[in-house]
Amino acid sequence: MRMIKPASILPANLTSNVPETDAPAWAAGTYKTGDRVVKNNHLFESLADNNTTDPAADSATVPKWLDTGATNRWRMFDKSAGQVVTLGSGKVQRRVSKIGTFTTNPNTIDITIKPGTVINGLALFGLVGYQVTVTMNDPVDGVVYGPETVSLVDPTAGDMWEWLFTDVGRVDSFCLTDLPAYGTATIRIVIEAGQGGTAQCDMAVVGKVVDLGEALMGINFGITDFSAKEVDTFGNEYVTEGGYRYKVTYPIAIYPDLITSFKRLLIEYRAKPAVWIGDEDREWSLIYGRYRDLNVVTPHDAFSECTLEVGALN
Repeated sequence: MRMIKPASILPANLTSNVPETDAPAWAAGTYKTGDRVVKNNHLFESLADNNTTDPAADSATVPKWLDTGATNRWRMFDKSAGQVVTLGSGKVQRRVSKIGTFTTNPNTIDITIKPGTVINGLALFGLVGYQVTVTMNDPVDGVVYGPETVSLVDPTAGDMWEWLFTDVGRVDSFCLTDLPAYGTATIRIVIEAGQGGTAQCDMAVVGKVVDLGEALMGINFGITDFSAKEVDTFGNEYVTEGGYRYKVTYPIAIYPDLITSFKRLLIEYRAKPAVWIGDEDREWSLIYGRYRDLNVVTPHDAFSECTLEVGALN
């Protein structure tokens, strides 16, 4: 059982072929209700007429702008957005993590990240395309990893009939935990969808890999659906499709010498998202999100047992 502690990706650390053309950049002036602008890689919508406020200096208690979330280029790194809610007789804006947002680009998404810190892991989620190529390049040592090409075509088939006549499956998430631990290297990620296709990525994370313990038998996953379902008096069902959240529950064995560091790490990440890896060979055990409650039991001196439930944020 492992996790990847995400490294911060700042504008100065990223080169991308995805244009940031979601809306005009904010400039000092007057905006009306519904106008949209880009500021600090986020897309803002004006909530008032005669709006002269800088979105970056907007008040959370009397908001003039709604932060609708990151621009297309940044959605694969940043899930934060604003949400205006009623509080007493007024309205306030609070920060939320948006589910179901992603970066898209015709043919390819080609990004280069310079983390500026030591990293040795990478995880990609919500991929659409036919392959991903990862290359790690150090300014002194040159290419130190790759090019590593990962096919997004799932070759799994039960028999020859299934291989020939059923739809081709797709891999939409994977992780790499064998990157060399460099602090000065750049990581280039190319997601290819082919001519006429649209490449997509929900979430991209680079960071440090940390061992948590041994994943036990019994890892399970599920989905929480947020679609609205109504049934009338005649039994007819009406469904308004909404988002959903993927979740994985990990039973973990922790050895005695790791319990204290495990506790400290989970305290640090009690409100932060990370990448959680149950088994690198099982795509469904890979998730980006925040864990919920943690309970540790020590049935004997050999190891302690805990159950960790993680809800996805991508």
